[in-house]
Amino acid sequence: MRDDVEDIRKKIVKRFDFIDSARERAKTLSNTVLRLSFHSVSSIHRRDLKSAESYLSECSEYIKRLLEIYKIAPSVMGIAKDAFKEYSEAMCLFYIVKKNSFPDPEKLGVPYSSFIGGLAECVGELRRQFLEELKDGTLERAEDYFGIMEEIYELLLSINYCSTITDNIRVKRDYVRRLLERSHAELTRATLEDKVIQNLKRGG
Repeated sequence: MRDDVEDIRKKIVKRFDFIDSARERAKTLSNTVLRLSFHSVSSIHRRDLKSAESYLSECSEYIKRLLEIYKIAPSVMGIAKDAFKEYSEAMCLFYIVKKNSFPDPEKLGVPYSSFIGGLAECVGELRRQFLEELKDGTLERAEDYFGIMEEIYELLLSINYCSTITDNIRVKRDYVRRLLERSHAELTRATLEDKVIQNLKRGG
């Protein structure tokens, strides 16, 4: 092999070795982020916000390391995408339940497409909170959660870009719309039942 061709081969191999190593590290970090995000969401549903915050704090450190790899080897996005999204979902849920607010995507550091995907999927977790409030008879809190779900849907409706930019947000938007329709019907039924109960109490 000619010297100039050999030099090219060495450069290619060196770069590919680097990317391969980055991918392996990204896989390990992503799996850890997914696990911690799952535990955080589970803790929130158990109303153990202290544990949820602890999991998210640990998760944030792994996200920082994953972002460092992503910046120098963007091709790992295919591996890191789900981790960024699940972390965003867990953070959104935590902020909404504990602080009644939304996290700043820039402070999280994740790509906007991952954040918007996580925010959309957060609606499914908010629905679980909503249903718990309905079961407990706390209609006012259930209405609060439903209102937040509507806000997220309105935000998603305002994002109109091609799927390569938004990571196919239209599919997630349809998913959120279906959840809203079901939740609205359940909230309406619960509200009517509560009115009947209140009228019976007053009549008694």
